[in-house]
Amino acid sequence: MVPDFPSTRPFYGQPPYIFNAFLIYNNADLGLNANVAFNVEGEKIVILSKFQTPDVYEQPYPELNFNIGKQVFDNFEISLSAENLLNPVFEQSFELDREIYPFRKFSRGRKFSISLSYTFEK
Repeated sequence: MVPDFPSTRPFYGQPPYIFNAFLIYNNADLGLNANVAFNVEGEKIVILSKFQTPDVYEQPYPELNFNIGKQVFDNFEISLSAENLLNPVFEQSFELDREIYPFRKFSRGRKFSISLSYTFEK
């Protein structure tokens, strides 16, 4: 049995949509800045296959990141960062005979960090 594949396909690595949102707060008087970033892309081809094997698609997964920084003392800033807060499942899959099969599937985990920086003045 030979699978039925279409004669055309989307461009490699090109999602049908990309959505980005970025919210920034900056208060110079308080020495406070914060931002929230959200991103999601539509399904896209990540592995092109030859002959009668199906292409592998990366499924959409949302990303949400948050950063906040506060000026302390004169030239010091303390910052907190949180990445991948939603921790969605990262999934790549392929379709064969109208069935979806997983190719790779995992969660990346959340990442938190804190930093202290010093700014040298001229």
